Amino acid sequence: MSQLIPRTTPHRTFEDHEDAVWAVAVFPDRRRMVTGSYDQTLRIWDLETGVVLKKMEGHSQGVTALAVSRDGQIIASGDDGGEVITWHGESGEPLTKPIKAGSKRVASLGAHPTSLAWTPDGTRLLSGGDNDDPTIREWDPLTWQQVGHPWKGHTGRVWAIAIDPAGTLVASASSYVHVRLWRLSDGQNIGIFEHSSQPHHEDAVWAVAVFPDRRRMVTGSYDKILRIWDLETGVVLKKMEGHSSQVLALAVSRDGQIIASGDLSGELIVWHGETGESLTKPIKAHSNQINSVDFSPDGTVLAFGSWDGMTKFWCTKSWQMQGDPIECDGYCIRYSPSGEFLAIATYSNIVIYNPGTRERVASFGVLQTSLAWTPDGTRLLSGGDMNDPTIREWDPLTWQEVNLPWKGHTGRIWAIAIDPNIWHPRRNCI
Repeated sequence: MSQLIPRTTPHRTFEDHEDAVWAVAVFPDRRRMVTGSYDQTLRIWDLETGVVLKKMEGHSQGVTALAVSRDGQIIASGDDGGEVITWHGESGEPLTKPIKAGSKRVASLGAHPTSLAWTPDGTRLLSGGDNDDPTIREWDPLTWQQVGHPWKGHTGRVWAIAIDPAGTLVASASSYVHVRLWRLSDGQNIGIFEHSSQPHHEDAVWAVAVFPDRRRMVTGSYDKILRIWDLETGVVLKKMEGHSSQVLALAVSRDGQIIASGDLSGELIVWHGETGESLTKPIKAHSNQINSVDFSPDGTVLAFGSWDGMTKFWCTKSWQMQGDPIECDGYCIRYSPSGEFLAIATYSNIVIYNPGTRERVASFGVLQTSLAWTPDGTRLLSGGDMNDPTIREWDPLTWQEVNLPWKGHTGRIWAIAIDPNIWHPRRNCI
């Protein structure tokens, strides 16, 4: 299963459903998958043997959408009647009764955030509606009941929702023209960004990065396009085309002079940070999607990870691969401020490498989904998943945990940001 299988060569056929299969999701352990069918059931399969491990019943209409949480502990399924059910990822037992989430078919519950987003503290789940209900709704995960009124403003399907790490602002992208900015506290629309003059070019925004000058940002979309924005006016300063597949990952160099973007097909393009002009043609860097990128502190190396199980390094002068790759994949990769270490949040723990020698320095902890180095490099902070919603401090001299975990979050910690000017433990982490 670890080798790339040609598209024209079926590896295994899974047969058990009594009607069309409309949705499928693979667990993070890569040993199981779950399918949803118009026969109103879900099934969990063993990918190696093809055996059905669990048949799950509860929907009253055909199942059209599925998602598995990144820790594999929760399955969410949506049906043709607009109902959602959550299930335990191991046992397959329902965690909730059917939740009426929309007026019609639940169209997408993808593995990456497209129409769902958790607030950083895990106290709210936001969902985006389809063309028949282009609103954003808040849900309380304790009761799975809707909170407040729907947020109105979009005129087409809400493809993407993103929440800033501080938990104050929400950005949403729709099928028709607009990316809207909302205030999380009251759901008020406070800004509109026009992502395209032609509605049919609009698609989900999957990646965003802010320039060091804090006056501009760059976004990458499922429409295969990047855009540079003026954060003050909301005006698009540059539209950048060149990818042949959907853009999933972005990074801006620390001097703001280079933008790197990675897409669903594993291709990389490098752009000038000021003009937005491409500096390279598409580079086939990976055999699978690029999901995380980061520049070395001196800007001479770009590191990026992929679902093909490799973290690779590219020279930013020649844009050729530099040295051997590291056999490691995960959620997040981050250079230390000195460039001495590269931290990778994998699907099971945190791994530290010497990026120069490619030697593994340490591995520790459990599944973590976000990473951030303190500006002075004396601490690595990691954010946990739903089973461990804490922030932990790690000492890079010993790679041992320092102090007790920081508690307060009730759900997965998707992002950590630290004030770049002032660092004091427990005071400047968002």
